[in-house]
Amino acid sequence: MKIQILPLLLLLLWGIKADAQQRPVYVPFKYNNKTGLMDTTGTLIREPGFAAGYYVAGDFKAYIFIMPEEEHDMVMDAVTAAEKNYGKLDEETGALEDGRARWYHFWKEGRSRLVNIEADHVIELPVVYRKFDATEGRWDNELQKSKGFVFGLKEDNTYELLDAGRGFEKVSTLPPFESYDMVLQTDDSISLLTGYVTGTADVINRRENGIYGISSSPGQVAIYNADFKKLGTAAYNPEAIGMIFGKEVLLRGMMPAPPAVKNRVIRQVHQGREKLNETFSVFERKNPADSELRLLSLEQTTSNGHRPVFRKRMDYRYIGIPGAKNALLQVRDAGSGSFFYFDYNGVFFPKGTPMIPAPYLQDR
Repeated sequence: MKIQILPLLLLLLWGIKADAQQRPVYVPFKYNNKTGLMDTTGTLIREPGFAAGYYVAGDFKAYIFIMPEEEHDMVMDAVTAAEKNYGKLDEETGALEDGRARWYHFWKEGRSRLVNIEADHVIELPVVYRKFDATEGRWDNELQKSKGFVFGLKEDNTYELLDAGRGFEKVSTLPPFESYDMVLQTDDSISLLTGYVTGTADVINRRENGIYGISSSPGQVAIYNADFKKLGTAAYNPEAIGMIFGKEVLLRGMMPAPPAVKNRVIRQVHQGREKLNETFSVFERKNPADSELRLLSLEQTTSNGHRPVFRKRMDYRYIGIPGAKNALLQVRDAGSGSFFYFDYNGVFFPKGTPMIPAPYLQDR
C-alpha cells in the first residue's frame, strides 16, 4: 500500500539542534478516535480510520501506523512519505532508549528484530521474544544514565539479558530467569539504581502484585550489582538484600519517573495563566467554579480580552523532545474524539496552525 504524494521539502533551522533539518510535511491526527493523515497545508491525505493508531518515531521524523488487517505495520517518513516494512510492531514494549538511539521491537517472518528507525538500522535477533523491558523502565531517568541492558521475555516465559552496547548480544554469564526486580537506594529523596535480583515467578510475583509493590517472599533470589556482577543470594525481602549491599535498599519493579516527565497533561496553570511564548498562553479562569483551560492568542484581542484560539473546551498536553520538554501541544476535543498537534513555536509544524483538516475541527 503506497501513498503517492509529491513531497514538499521544507527546511528549518532548529534552535534546539544546531544543524538545519527538514521539517515534517505529513502529520497524523485523530477524529472520532480514528487515525487520519494530512499534510501541513491542511490537505487530507488519508481518511480517519485507515490505521488503528500511530506512534511518532524520532521526534517527528517518521510515524508507525498500526495496520491490523495487513501483514506488516506501516513505517512512513514524515518528510517524503516513503514507506518501510519492518514487520509488526511490538506495541507493549514501546520505544527502548539506550542513551544513544531509540529502538523498536518488530516481528517479521517469525523472527524478532530491533529497529532504529531514524538510522534505518535493523538488528536481527536469534531468538523470538514476546517483549522487552528496559532495565531502568520506560522513563528517560534524568538522574542516572542507562547501562544499556534490556530484559527479553522469550516464548517459554523466561528472560534473557541483552547488552545494547554490544548490538543487543545476550549476556551469556547470566542464566535465564523467570522474573526480576530492581534494587534502589534512597539518597536525599532521590532513588538511585543499585542493582537487580532475579528468581522464579513464584518468588518475584510481578504479575499478581504489580511492578511498584511486589510482595516479599522467603524464597531465594540471585543478587547482582548495576553491572550485573553477581554478589550472592538471599531471601527476597529488602532487609536480607540490603545486608548483601551493606546499605538500606528499596525494591521496585521499575525506576520511578523523574520529577519532570515529558508529555504531561496541563491540568492547571500558575496564577491563572501559563505563558507559552510571546504569541500564545494557556489561561484558566480564576473563578473556582470554572476550571476550563483556554488557549489564548496574545496578538489578537476581542472586547473580552485576548482571543481564544478555540471556542470549544479543549484539553492540552505538552509534547516533549530532547532538550525541550514543552516543545509543542497535543490538543484533545473530547466531544468529537479529535487529537491533533498545535505547534506554538513553529519548530515542527506551521506556527499556530491546528494540525487537523478544517472539516474535522468542528465549531472551532
